[in-house]
Amino acid sequence: MDGTLGETKPARNNTTLVQYGIQNERSDIRAHVSVVHRCIYVFQTQDAIALLEKHREELKKRPAYQQGVEGPTAIGYLMPYYFILP
Repeated sequence: MDGTLGETKPARNNTTLVQYGIQNERSDIRAHVSVVHRCIYVFQTQDAIALLEKHREELKKRPAYQQGVEGPTAIGYLMPYYFILP
């Protein structure tokens, strides 16, 4: 599953990333679990989207990986936590 109810995952051996992320999800609130910082960030989805649009030029886009999976499992912007905090 790609996180969307009723959608099936790509066929086996298909390494194409699914277009899915905060910019196209339908939610009011989002939670991000940071393994590195050992905490959970909870914020308004629209606030984070507005920050992404405002700071897109200065944010770094990076791939993400999962142990046991060959190749990136996601590509996204690294947003500093202090952009989101009130």
